[in-house]
Order: sequence, then C-alpha cells, then structure tokens
Amino acid sequence: MDAHALLLSIVLSLPMAELGPVAGDARSNRTVAVAGTATAIPACLLVPAGSTGGGDSGDVSVALSGAQFSAVMQFTSQQLCGGARCKPTCRIGNWCEEVELNDLRMKEYVSKKEAGDLLVISKQLMLERALQPSVAKLRGNDGTLRNGDTVMLRNAASECFLSGNAEERIPGRKSTAYAVTTGPNATPCVRNVFAVELVNSDDKNAEEPVRYGDEVRLRLRGFIPDSDCYLYSEMVSALAASKCSRKQEVGALDKPAGNTRWQILHPDGKMRFETEGEPIKADQPVVIKHLSSGSYLASDKIKQMNIFGAENEVHAHCYYSANKTHNMNSEKNGEITGDYALRRHGPQNIWQFVVPSSQQDENRS
Repeated sequence: MDAHALLLSIVLSLPMAELGPVAGDARSNRTVAVAGTATAIPACLLVPAGSTGGGDSGDVSVALSGAQFSAVMQFTSQQLCGGARCKPTCRIGNWCEEVELNDLRMKEYVSKKEAGDLLVISKQLMLERALQPSVAKLRGNDGTLRNGDTVMLRNAASECFLSGNAEERIPGRKSTAYAVTTGPNATPCVRNVFAVELVNSDDKNAEEPVRYGDEVRLRLRGFIPDSDCYLYSEMVSALAASKCSRKQEVGALDKPAGNTRWQILHPDGKMRFETEGEPIKADQPVVIKHLSSGSYLASDKIKQMNIFGAENEVHAHCYYSANKTHNMNSEKNGEITGDYALRRHGPQNIWQFVVPSSQQDENRS
C-alpha cells in the first residue's frame, strides 16, 4: 500500500472534529512524514488532536506513529452558499453547432409551413378532402338499384357505414391500397359513397338494373386526387390479414383487378335460388360475396383507430348461424340442400344499400 492510500485509510478511521481554521491560513502547507516520505497534506484535512489551530506557521513534520489526528472539513463561503450557475448567455459545449442546427430547423419548418407539408396541415387537408360532400342517388323513382348508382353501405352488426381511409395505406401490395372501416358518419361524403358498377356491362345498358347474382365492383369516386379506388379483398397470408381480427383483408385498390369483383346475393340461403335474377331494391338487406375467395364482406364492433376517431374493422369472413338446419327434413320435402348453405348469415354479413331521404327527394324534384 502506498503512502497516500495508507494516510487516507488512517484519516477515514479517525473521528471527526470541529471545523479547523479557514482555508488559506498558515497551516495549509504542513507536511506529515509517512514511512520516511514527506507527503503534503492540507491543514483543513489533518490537525493534531487537541490542537487549537493557532500560532505557529510554516511547515511542520508530524510523525504518524503514536500521533492522534482528526479530520476537519472546511469549505469556502462560495461553497457554503452554492456556486452561481451558468447564465443563458454562457456558451458551453458545442454551442456553435447548436446555433447552426437551430437555424436549419427553423428554415426547414418555415419551408414546410409555406408548402403545406407540416403534419398538422396535411392532416387537416386530408380530413377536408375525405369529408367533402358527395351525392348518393338512385336514377330511377322505383327504388331499384341500377348500374352506376351511388349509394352508402350500412352494416347490420356495427350499424355504421362502409368508409375508405385515404391516410392509411396498406403496405406490401403491387398497387396502392388503402384501408377501409365502418364509421358512424351518416352524411354522404367522398369516403363513404360507393358507385355500384356491373362487371360485364357496356354503355348501351347504362341504366340496367342490378340483379341478385350479378357481379359488381364497388367504386369510390374522387377518393384520391388522381384516380378512383375499388373495394377488394385478399386471402389470408403472412403478409395479408385484417389488422385486429386477423381475418381476410379488405381494402380499396387504386385500379380494377380480379380481386375487386363481388357478387350480390340474397341473405336467406333458402331464397337465394328463387330470387336470382330479380332486381335489387335499395332498402333490402343483402350479402356481398367475394368471388375470388368465396368469403363474404363483413364488419363487426372491433374498434380501429384512425384520424376520424374510433371506427369498426372491415374484413371478409363467413358468419354462419350455429343453429341446426334440419337438412334431412329438407331433403325429405324435396328442397335443395346440397348446393346452397341453409344456415343463416350473421348480422356481420348483412348489408343494406342506403340513400338518404333528403338527397333522394332532391333528385326526384
């Protein structure tokens, strides 16, 4: 053990005494001999036991053997009162780099503000664009849904309307895809008004009625500035699934494709064969089947947050009733059982084409 360590261990083992003389008196250069070596120790740390601390000055050699010392802590008046902190004008550290960085941040903020690229401004513009008023109307006066009519789709389980979310993109798709939900907004706007378009139609049959069993595309007009979007569904995979329930994904695609084709059917399986080919009324419940996968468009009260608030998830899934259908009894009566599902659809699969009465009255007038 060296001399400094030995001396420090002795000092810490001794009891504390009263404060000695203030710093800067004549004893500040006293030395203590340790094992033949003179080591300079401030007088504020070591004073002989019983010493009054006055009188003599200069260097004093005190032998450690047999001598009693007591440690004395002394502080200056500045230390006792607390040192002054740095003022705001004091430049410490990399002050020059910080000044340059703050200037760059201010310039970037001003440029984004002038260009309208700030997050708060872009969010406000997105809300205004998505909530622009739109028109939901039927071209006929008999309530029949026709090719190209614009309607709102209301789900029976969530009691909300199918809506697109242009601010939420779905990653990993070849084309640009956007999320869809069901929201409580019952006012027709850009995000919740869909045009029902027949897949195999031409301009000659522009006002052809939409019938049960027809293949249609549900189109969002003006959803994004440059193009329209079409409702689509994607099979469940490692990269494609609904966000919360992990069922079959449903979204809005920026161009028509094979997975944007849907079929409108009667919700009662026993009536499906009989009603095929009949015109669809706007106020009648329907189920919408995805042709590529065979699943049905559905929504449930599964909350999903977006810039419009808490809305409900949309996915594709077959919600069948768990009740028995008495297939054997139906076969005995000569009813069709094998080709059609006899179990009832749950309210998650039930949709209704809605046109606000106020807009329909305006269209008729």
